[in-house]
Amino acid sequence: LHLRNDLSADALVQATNLLDRVIEIAPRFAPAYAARASVIAPQIYFRQVPRDQSVEAMRRAIARALELDPQLGEAHVSQGILQLFFD
Repeated sequence: LHLRNDLSADALVQATNLLDRVIEIAPRFAPAYAARASVIAPQIYFRQVPRDQSVEAMRRAIARALELDPQLGEAHVSQGILQLFFD
């Protein structure tokens, strides 16, 4: 999350790689999916990744986080960001 907050392209790529690794190691850890969605959002916003594919990736990460933990606040925040900026 510290890397995400940096908002530089390099930091966001590093955050993506780390979160992908966490998801690989612990596929039932809902906060990793929510964090992954929160990293995708600034990448889309700053046009560092293709919008259409990335919005769908963000949707999938949020859906998985909420599937694993419907009460996870971070997932609901990411859902709000998705709706506010990309829907």
